[in-house]
Amino acid sequence: MRRSSARWLREHPVAGFFALACLISWTIWLPLVLDPRTRAIPGQPWYALHFLGLIGPMLAAFIVAQRLGAWRKAAFRRRLSPGRVPPGWLAAAWLLPFGLYLLAAASLALVGRGEIDLAALGRFEKLPGLGLVGAWLLLLAISGPGEETGWRGWALPLLQERHSPLVATLAIVPGWALWHLPMFVYDPVFAAMGIGGIVGWLVSLAAGAVVLTWLFNASGGNVIAPTLFHAATNAVFMSAAATGVAGAGVGALVMVLAVGLLIRDGPSLGLSPRPRTATPP
Repeated sequence: MRRSSARWLREHPVAGFFALACLISWTIWLPLVLDPRTRAIPGQPWYALHFLGLIGPMLAAFIVAQRLGAWRKAAFRRRLSPGRVPPGWLAAAWLLPFGLYLLAAASLALVGRGEIDLAALGRFEKLPGLGLVGAWLLLLAISGPGEETGWRGWALPLLQERHSPLVATLAIVPGWALWHLPMFVYDPVFAAMGIGGIVGWLVSLAAGAVVLTWLFNASGGNVIAPTLFHAATNAVFMSAAATGVAGAGVGALVMVLAVGLLIRDGPSLGLSPRPRTATPP
């Protein structure tokens, strides 16, 4: 039985990873789903489990890599090394979501639909009391690496071995979306989505995946830049700055960016023939 499961994992390392990522995260989130008092509200029982469950993809990637032998482990660890990424890409990845917020807020202010509120970027309803620095550090430590170590650090390179970067990117989206499923029960934001909201969320997830693949490939096949972008994007959308039309504006700009990358790069999404020599933007 153990030999057959190990063989299946060697033959299906991506499917095994997705299954394990869901199993780990869903198990951690189970009390949130079962306890109707929680609903991911600060101060309620089990609330911290929401953030703890975000490391499920990272744990799954490490477990699967460990089971697949030295060569896969070495390649996986190289993708996690920050020393291989040009600093320009790190700065661009972290600052891009905040730049998109400023562009969206400025555009809305010009038409009288809002204002630029930099202070709102430091107010987090789901992270009360942490302040700007504390919330950003938490997202940098958990949200970004917890997910991107798995989605882009493990699944994407394996899919790109057999498919174009665009096909590999889109192949990740269904499993990535499924992983969020418990949030539609316990998180008020997800639970309030109607059919139209879910469709829009799926489109935004696909657009974000395009941007994250571009950052991964163009920065030399390293997961650090996608990690920073993911954490910074969550910092924007979890803050008070993203309420109302401003949040929708940021989401729309991410989609515009994704379309622009597809027009410019086609199916390659920034893949370089020699990714280690990639230059910063």
